[in-house]
Amino acid sequence: MSFEVVYTSAPRGLGEGSSGFCTVASTKGIPRTLLKKLESLSGYQHLEPAGSGGNPVNFSHCIISVQQQVYHVVSRIADAGPDHTGRSNKIAHHLAIPSAEARRLRGGPLSLLNDRRFWFSKWDREPTQLPADRLPKAAAGRTNGFDAWEDILGDAGYAGLLGESAKDKPKLVSIVVPSAEDSLDLLREAMQLVPPAKQWQVGFSTYVTQTVGEGCHWRFAPDGTEAARKMRGRSAALLIDHKAPPSLPRGNNFVEAARSGDVASVQKSAPTRRAEPRRAAKKKPMKASRSVATSVEHGDAEARSTGSGRGTSKKGLRPSQMRRRQAGAKARARSGRGSRYSDDEWEDSEDVHEVNLDTLEEGSNRNLKPILIGVLVAALVAVVGALAYQYMGDSEVADTPIPNSETKKAVD
Repeated sequence: MSFEVVYTSAPRGLGEGSSGFCTVASTKGIPRTLLKKLESLSGYQHLEPAGSGGNPVNFSHCIISVQQQVYHVVSRIADAGPDHTGRSNKIAHHLAIPSAEARRLRGGPLSLLNDRRFWFSKWDREPTQLPADRLPKAAAGRTNGFDAWEDILGDAGYAGLLGESAKDKPKLVSIVVPSAEDSLDLLREAMQLVPPAKQWQVGFSTYVTQTVGEGCHWRFAPDGTEAARKMRGRSAALLIDHKAPPSLPRGNNFVEAARSGDVASVQKSAPTRRAEPRRAAKKKPMKASRSVATSVEHGDAEARSTGSGRGTSKKGLRPSQMRRRQAGAKARARSGRGSRYSDDEWEDSEDVHEVNLDTLEEGSNRNLKPILIGVLVAALVAVVGALAYQYMGDSEVADTPIPNSETKKAVD
């Protein structure tokens, strides 16, 4: 839902007890924090006496965030002649559009400012609440190539600097112009270099004063104002000064497009991001026994110390794959037989901990030694026991007396 605020000097405002500079009209149900924010963006500085007709109109678009909601604020701020007390007056009409809704509007924010019947240029009625979702009709502004840049800066290519600044993430650009009346024409021509779908990302102000909204990227200021003086003393932003314009880069597509008028060459939309192909299913690694847990942890630590492990060798193998194949070759050369582990089982499995085959062989040998020793001890015990048993049997036979003929007669 979009919201409006009209801010000017009046005998009575919309808020209870308000007068002077205050809100005289707003959309019903507007959040209070948004209302206060829009009121703070209503600054204006008169260059000529109020009502003389020589004061510029500030057409602006800025991007603000209020209570975790992003709004695109399109505004018209201008001289409103003397107020009810005879002092100079201004009128600021703001339209705050939620970001999701703004993206559905065609033509960009500048096209909404061309509907003059929508925007209030004076206020001579009672305070009122405006109906919800009032929107101006988008209308294309009149442009004639890049004549304004050619006449004011001497080279239409300077418009390309603004177009290039909005290529990716919009950057801050300050423009000092001879007169505020030139700003709107320069803005319209430069905006031709920005694709319509991206124009909502570019904030602008045709007459910068003391208050500038967040997300205001292209800032125009007439020569001789305080804003122009500050622009010339600031080095953070790109400065395009009609008195000392910057040098133009050679071979710049945007500069050449502005010079030739071929805006289609730079208005091509960014290429659609292709969906990343799904990676082949990883083969399940072999289950490592407890005896190789230490080797697994060591391999994992090594993988972390070398980063992500990505990158390929001259043979098209990643470092982790190369290490596994080298370890397997060493094991096969040492044992004289094929490796028990196939490289294919670890292919494309960089997330799996690596197992050192040398350590695995040593671990297996360490497990066999106790068994062999046990078998030898058991065999030795069995042999000793058999010999002892046989020796004891022979002793008993030797001690038993052999009966002779005399003994046998006595017994009989």
